[in-house]
Parts: sequence; structure tokens; C-alpha cells
Amino acid sequence: MGRWLPDALSAARGVLALALPLTVDRPALLVTLYLAAGLTDALDGPLARRLGTAGPRGARIDSAADVLLFVAATWLVARLLGDAAVQLLAAAAGVAVIKVAAVAVGVRRFRRVVPRHTAANRVAGLAVFTAPLLALAGWTGALWCVAAVAGAAAVDELVVQSRAATPDPDRRT
Repeated sequence: MGRWLPDALSAARGVLALALPLTVDRPALLVTLYLAAGLTDALDGPLARRLGTAGPRGARIDSAADVLLFVAATWLVARLLGDAAVQLLAAAAGVAVIKVAAVAVGVRRFRRVVPRHTAANRVAGLAVFTAPLLALAGWTGALWCVAAVAGAAAVDELVVQSRAATPDPDRRT
């Protein structure tokens, strides 16, 4: 019973991320949907492990939803900061390139997408999630810390992917 719930939570995060641009003129709804998306991210993994349903399919759904939320968060920051966001967007693009390289390494080595849910990625996910909230609060300097954390996690993921002995996404080596 409910074995589908973790994957549904991950999928809901993707849908919420896609809905965010439609709510830009309704800030309270935007923040509510954004926080709901964050809540799904906090719950899906632990719930999957508790139900014994954690596996490669769920990890791929989770990672796809994370990408959609990352894009939405980046869009929100860009919208909030306007021209001041150009350098931050360049940093986000650099992080994205490193993450794509990590995926490419995994596909080349293991013949499939192997998302690595490292501790660094979890910390970076939380940091990136706070970015639009920091921008709303006017703490633009803190956004550079977010970019640094995300960049470090992307490099860590690339290194882990390059050295991994197994395609198991939750094992570092």
C-alpha cells in the first residue's frame, strides 16, 4: 500500500516546478507552490527507503524533478534580480555543464543514467532551493555562496561518477 507514493511525490515536484512561472503575478501562490515542491523533495527519498521502494527508477524520477525545480529556481532568481542576475546565471550555467558532464560519464561507464545522491548534492539541493527565497529577501550576496556550494557539489559528483566501481547511485565507490 502506498508503494507508489515516493515516485508520485517526485513527479509532483516536477509538475509544481512547471507551474511556478504561471503564478509569478500571485506571489503568495508562487511561494506556496515553491515550498510544496521543496517539501516533496524532503519527503520522497526517506519515504522510499522506509517503504523499501528506493531504486534506480525512483532515483531517475527524483533527479528529473530536481532538474526542473533547479531551472524554475534559476528562472525565479533571474526574474527577481533582472540585469543583476547575469553573472549568477553564468555561474548556474557552469554548474549545469559540470552536472551534464557527470551524467555523460555515468552513461559512458554504465550505459545508463546513474544519478549520484551524494551528501554534497543534498546540501547543494537545499542551498539552491533557498536561492529564490534569498533573492526575495534581497540577500543577493548570499546567492554567490549558493553558487559556490552547487559548483563544489557538481565537481564532487563528477569525481564520484568517474571513480565509481558500481552503478549503484547511493554508493560513492
